[in-house]
Amino acid sequence: MSQPFIRDVTPSGIVVQHGDTFIVAPLPFELPEVHSQFNYNDETSVCSWLNEDESADSEVITEEQLDDALAYEPPAPTPTVPEEITPRQFGIIAYSVLGLKESDILAVIAMIPDATQRELAQIDYKKASTFRRDWPLLNSMAAQMKPAVTSEQLDQMWIAGSKL
Repeated sequence: MSQPFIRDVTPSGIVVQHGDTFIVAPLPFELPEVHSQFNYNDETSVCSWLNEDESADSEVITEEQLDDALAYEPPAPTPTVPEEITPRQFGIIAYSVLGLKESDILAVIAMIPDATQRELAQIDYKKASTFRRDWPLLNSMAAQMKPAVTSEQLDQMWIAGSKL
């Protein structure tokens, strides 16, 4: 039985030959920029562009290597934590993710000992048009919650809230 080998690499995928059968597997990587600047058509391949003798660039691979190439999935992108979300997004996510009601948040604000700071925090919370992730009051309130809300949980809230 013949070994499968990479016959070619095209923008459509890796062309693997196994006996008389050809398989086009999706590329497990993106072509380097220099290759993407080359105008491809269906007959053009990286191998033919790099070397007139395509067979010189062919490589014998094992079935396990072929399976690995076919099973490759690029890692999921790491979600970016948005800088801000709306009060509506915050309220929905705070309740649905952490079970926090607005009254819970206002109770934490009511525990601020200084009357002026407490009043400013209430105004800031109730009148904000957006909630910024780096808002100092947010981080201090999160630490006061029972149980405390972690920075990672806040990041997840901002990510989820931004999708509403």
